Amino acid sequence: MNQSIVLILSQFIHLNVSLSQLTSFLAVYLGWILFVIYILILVWRPKEKWWREFLFVFICTLGAWVLSEVIKYFYVSDRPFLLLDNFTPLLQYGGKESFPSGHATTFFAFGFAVYHYRKLWGNVFIIGAVLISLARIASGLHWPSDILGGFVLAGLTVLVMRVIFNYAKLPKA
Repeated sequence: MNQSIVLILSQFIHLNVSLSQLTSFLAVYLGWILFVIYILILVWRPKEKWWREFLFVFICTLGAWVLSEVIKYFYVSDRPFLLLDNFTPLLQYGGKESFPSGHATTFFAFGFAVYHYRKLWGNVFIIGAVLISLARIASGLHWPSDILGGFVLAGLTVLVMRVIFNYAKLPKA
């Protein structure tokens, strides 16, 4: 199933040069653009105690990324382009570890955390995380299970951090 999805998406994006370029852009740059948009939102549309929101979003995002890296250290899973025969990935990446996707974990955690304070923008960032994740599968950098693992890890991280913030009388999330 993992192989079939990677091959189907990869073949689809190779049909058109513009689609390949869009996929590369989504996989590499969209996440950084989302971070910049969030900072601009905080600057131009601050809530009363914006620093509390920023602290929660920052800790959730960084915490989820760190957890994904720890899991990769102990559980090594090769990337699709290393295992599939006659497969050329759209993007080159030096690391071998695939599970969970650090990009999926980071950007889903970012979207979930923002959602606790700003529903509309949280949904926009979650959609961005979906686009980034699909692009990374289509590029041959991740298996769908890597993305699913990142999604679950992000959700659990934000949930645990919300409980900790609320219990410790830190800013309500």
